[in-house]
Amino acid sequence: MRSVVRCAARTPPAAAATGAAAFALCAGLWWSYFSASGSRPGGHAQLASGGRLMHVYVLGHLPVQLGLALAGGAVGAAVVGTGRHLTAVPAGCVVGGVALFLVSTAAIRAAFLGARDTVVVIRLLTAAASLLLFPLTGHVAVAVLLTSPAVLLAASVAVEGPARRRRLSAAQGVPG
Repeated sequence: MRSVVRCAARTPPAAAATGAAAFALCAGLWWSYFSASGSRPGGHAQLASGGRLMHVYVLGHLPVQLGLALAGGAVGAAVVGTGRHLTAVPAGCVVGGVALFLVSTAAIRAAFLGARDTVVVIRLLTAAASLLLFPLTGHVAVAVLLTSPAVLLAASVAVEGPARRRRLSAAQGVPG
């Protein structure tokens, strides 16, 4: 226990902030992915029957995984890095990876529920907001760069919540 306390006491505040921001971003991606997965009534039956939706679901996860790999690799570089700022490429990978993840999950959901589904629209708007962070890459502290998309993801999931609940209630015949 003493070694943990000693180690924490020597951790520079910027490194601790970067680690916390990296965790928040990873948690936000996880939360975003799983928050909408349970709101497709009949989705599993549609997948089990095969056909177009199964292919969209399976192949649609390729860009989802690419977005996670881009963002995750850059977050890893940020955590082990020694600089206060990320260079343009890893910073762009964080922002672009998050945007690709959001667009891909929105596209998969749109295949099942339509492009006008509220959650699809929210995810696309969140992806656009994430891309607006590109001009900041390389100019803000690493922790700020990682926290910004994490906050966008958290806000997106919070706004998606009521839309998911309405859809589930309507599918189950419960008044919303």
